[in-house]
Amino acid sequence: MTPMAHDREVVRILDVWEECRDIFSFKVRSTSERWRGFVPGQFALVWIPKVDEIPLSPADVRETEEGWEVLFTVKVVGEATATLRGLGEGAPLGLKGPLGRGYSLKEGGRVVGIAGGSGAPSVLSALLKSVREGGEGVLLLGAVTEEELPYLSWVEKEGIELLLSTDDGSRGRKGFVTELFEEYLSSREGSDPEGVSFVACGPERMLAALATLAFERGLDIQFSLERYIKCGVGLCDSCSISGWRVCTDGPVFSLEEVLQMDEFGRYRRGPSGRRIPL
Repeated sequence: MTPMAHDREVVRILDVWEECRDIFSFKVRSTSERWRGFVPGQFALVWIPKVDEIPLSPADVRETEEGWEVLFTVKVVGEATATLRGLGEGAPLGLKGPLGRGYSLKEGGRVVGIAGGSGAPSVLSALLKSVREGGEGVLLLGAVTEEELPYLSWVEKEGIELLLSTDDGSRGRKGFVTELFEEYLSSREGSDPEGVSFVACGPERMLAALATLAFERGLDIQFSLERYIKCGVGLCDSCSISGWRVCTDGPVFSLEEVLQMDEFGRYRRGPSGRRIPL
């Protein structure tokens, strides 16, 4: 029987390392053929034995002779992620995926990713795909301070142009990544946007500001949304946002779709499904 994306596979950690303060990356190897069809922006459910199962978007998926190496980058925010950070090479995990809808990228063009906080992995997977297929990748990465910026030690070696912003000005442009994006657009005034794919992930208020900017400028940005995900297959409705299920209808949504969501940029939902103001 062909394995389904929601079947759990037992994998083991190949490597784990610190990216920056409270953010780490780890890599696992899957032997499941389903990763051949991975689309950047999709997510997986990672089971930490005896603790919890959490949704994570791969930052990279590479085919090797032994299978598929799947890279995740995680911010420590609670018991599950703290436990995961304490695991070492060889530790077992459960893996379901890839799940959901990913980004739709234009072939051979430029992918511009705008990321804030823990939203960088989803965006990075799109940039790496573009670069490996002969296109270009530009990452606009923002954080509160330099100590919270991941990927600084290696992402440019992959051929990705890196532009940075920090709220306190400790690295890159001082200010928000949305302001950095406006500067980037101004610097490319007159260039043809037809061959460019814009993708974004990060805090939802940041995404809402980007949506307003995109609407005003006539840009087609795709947004990866973060919600409380339980089942991952569209049954429990825990990840609902204005009638859309993030786990199956998303997590990637078009500008047209997010502009129809009255909860977008205003509310999130807790474990009980209760709406909580952002």
